[in-house]
Amino acid sequence: MLQSTPKVAQVNVIDSQQAVNARQLLLRSYRQVKGDKKLAAFSITREEFPGISALLHRLYPQLFTDFSLSETALSVAATLELPVPGPLKYLNFSIELLPSEKGLKLTSANLGAFTFPASWLLGLVQWRINEMLGDNLAVDLLARIGEVKISRSRFYLYYSLAGNFPRWQQLALTELVQVKLHLMADVNFALIRQYYAALLSYVEKHLRQRRLSRFVGHMFTLAKENSKKLESKGSGAENRAAILALVLYLGPDKLNTLFERELPLSATQFLKRGQLRDSLLLHNRVDLQKHFVYSMALQLLINSHTSNVIGEVKELFDAGSGSGFSFVDLLADKAGTRLAMLATESDVSANKVQALLAGPLDDLDIMPFPLGLPEELHSPLFKRHYRDVNSADYQQMLQRIESLLALIAVYRIQ
Repeated sequence: MLQSTPKVAQVNVIDSQQAVNARQLLLRSYRQVKGDKKLAAFSITREEFPGISALLHRLYPQLFTDFSLSETALSVAATLELPVPGPLKYLNFSIELLPSEKGLKLTSANLGAFTFPASWLLGLVQWRINEMLGDNLAVDLLARIGEVKISRSRFYLYYSLAGNFPRWQQLALTELVQVKLHLMADVNFALIRQYYAALLSYVEKHLRQRRLSRFVGHMFTLAKENSKKLESKGSGAENRAAILALVLYLGPDKLNTLFERELPLSATQFLKRGQLRDSLLLHNRVDLQKHFVYSMALQLLINSHTSNVIGEVKELFDAGSGSGFSFVDLLADKAGTRLAMLATESDVSANKVQALLAGPLDDLDIMPFPLGLPEELHSPLFKRHYRDVNSADYQQMLQRIESLLALIAVYRIQ
């Protein structure tokens, strides 16, 4: 099954234009499912497929993909490079999606030198979805696929949103996040609720506090104290619950909404939360606070690599059509990701984090001052100086960020 040569060698690299294309695709898809539409028309242009390949490779460096449109098919090819010795290390896969009036019409799939019916692949997908979400939802999901149209310039898929699709949508989002949390053996909602309640009490007593570092210090103080109790499951578990309580309070509304039954707020508390979330500062900037907090959330709910990539792609989008690429924002992303990782990956590192961060903190205790990091790099300027994420100049800036992080004691923890 493994082969000595890859079917796909990555040629697409994520840059500011690819990031803009990816965002346009996501926004277009979101608009299709938003509102009261009964039928959504999802589409991907020829120009957007390279961005999908580049983003997938950035998220999963061992995965190489290629999407090709013709008048008769969407061809999908992929290579997974496995970390095994010897020349036989490539797992190659290919399949074609054909136009149809109803549902998915696939050719036989190729895995290495083997060919198997597409029905096997669909069966595996259905099983995996049902394993994650239950209620045999995969059958309903696939049954909603309508016409599939393919041309050299664009791929269309029509999808029914009628009936109980909103329930399925909310269930999927809620279950995926809750499954991730429950997979963390050292975290439970009861523990998170304790820290959340303590955070609400701290907010009431410090209504004028506007420094994120003080909130971080308070949460680690609580975690350090609770870690000493006989019923504690360890400093890593305490840190994880404390950070999750903080990011659920300061994070985006959609994340908090998922847990509103477990972490209810009164109308007054909800108002204070909104005011604090939009005024809390890190190095005198609200945007850096948000980058730091959201990256901690991504680290705990996903993983550090994905968190870093999401932050990077967001900045590349800003270079193309937003406020401009900011290496300062990227520093905040990496600091938040690194802190959440060090605080939770083991009790050894968790104890070291508590020793350094329990107590009243300053901003420089959790994020270095972004000296010498450029901002507001719009697409032409970014391309002129850095080209893409694989360029030597871009990699040099990443090394600069790592050097700055190394100035902070908590990020020198081994």
